[in-house]
Amino acid sequence: MRWHPVWSDSGFRALWAASGVSLIGTQVSVLALPLTALIALHASAFEAALLTAAGTAPFLLLGLPAGAWADRWPRRTLMVACDLGRAVLLASLPAAQMAGALTLAQLYLVALGVGVLSVFFDIASLSVLPSLVDGDRIAPANARLETVRAAAQTSGPAIGGTLVQLLTAPFALALDALSYLASALLLRGLPPLPAPAAPKRAAGTLTQIGEGIRFCLNHPYIRPLAIGAAWLNFWTEALLAVFLTYAVRELHLSAARVGTVLALAVSATSPVRSWHRASTHEWESGPLSSSARPSTAASCWSPARRAQAPPPGSCSASPSPPQASASGTSTPSASARLRLPTASSPG
Repeated sequence: MRWHPVWSDSGFRALWAASGVSLIGTQVSVLALPLTALIALHASAFEAALLTAAGTAPFLLLGLPAGAWADRWPRRTLMVACDLGRAVLLASLPAAQMAGALTLAQLYLVALGVGVLSVFFDIASLSVLPSLVDGDRIAPANARLETVRAAAQTSGPAIGGTLVQLLTAPFALALDALSYLASALLLRGLPPLPAPAAPKRAAGTLTQIGEGIRFCLNHPYIRPLAIGAAWLNFWTEALLAVFLTYAVRELHLSAARVGTVLALAVSATSPVRSWHRASTHEWESGPLSSSARPSTAASCWSPARRAQAPPPGSCSASPSPPQASASGTSTPSASARLRLPTASSPG
C-alpha cells in the first residue's frame, strides 16, 4: 500500500488514532448501557427506552446552540475536557456496581451527561481536520477517518457483545471509560487549536441559530441529506431500544449473539451511511471548502456520533470569518464545518 502524504502529519495521526480508540470504546456502550439496565437492574422495556432517550436528548436540546457556544473555547482543550468528563461518568458505573449502589437513576444521569459532553465534542471536532491538513489533503484525510469509523461501527458491536458476556455489562463500561482516557491523551498530541476569531459583527445565539437553519434549509444538498438521515436516525434508535429488550427477554440471546446481530445489521446499512458522509466530505473538500466557503458558518448534525455521530438536521451558525493559521491559510470556525446526521452509535 502506498504511503499517502497525509500520514506525515503528526496531528492527523493523533486525530486518527484518537477517533479509532474512542469509536471502538463507544460501541461497547451501545450494548453495555442498555444491557446493564435490562440484566443487572431488571429494567422494563419502557425504562430501557428512557435510557436511550436520555442519551439522545442532549443532541436535540443542545444541538442548535452548541455550535455557537463551542466557538468560544479552544477546540483541543474542549475536546480533551469532554473526553475526560465522559471517562469519569462511565467509570462511576462499575464503581457503583462494586459498591452495590448502582441504580437506574444513575444510569439515566450518566447517559444524559455523556450525551451533553458528546454534543460539544462532536461540534468542536468538526473544524479540527482543516486545521491539521492542507486543503488538497482534506478529502484523503476524510477517507481515512471514514475507514476507521466504518471499521469501528461494523466490528464494535460484536466486540462489545463479547466483552459484555465475559465481563458483565457494568464492567465492560470501564473499557469505554479507558478508551476516552486514551483518546484524551492522544488528542493532547494535536497542535494548539485556539478558539476561532470573534466575528466582526456581534450576534446573539438566537441570531446565529437562525442563520444556520436558513443556510441548511436553503442548501440544495444539505437539506435532503439532513432530513433523510434524521429520519433514519429516529427509527434506528427506536428499533434498537425495542430489539435489545426483545432479544434479551424473549429470545434469551447472549450478549455476544446480540452484538453479532447488531454488527451484521450495521454492515448491511453501512453503504447508506457512507454515502451520506461521502456527500458531506465532498462538499467540505470541494469548491466551497476552506476560505471559499460562504461567510455564514453553519453546523448541521445529529446524535449520530454516538460515533460517531449529532439532532435531526439541527443547525447553528455564526457569521465569523475564516481564522488564519500559522501557515497563512484560512480555516473555518467550529460552527463552519458541516456534519450531516448519520445513523450510528451513542457515546
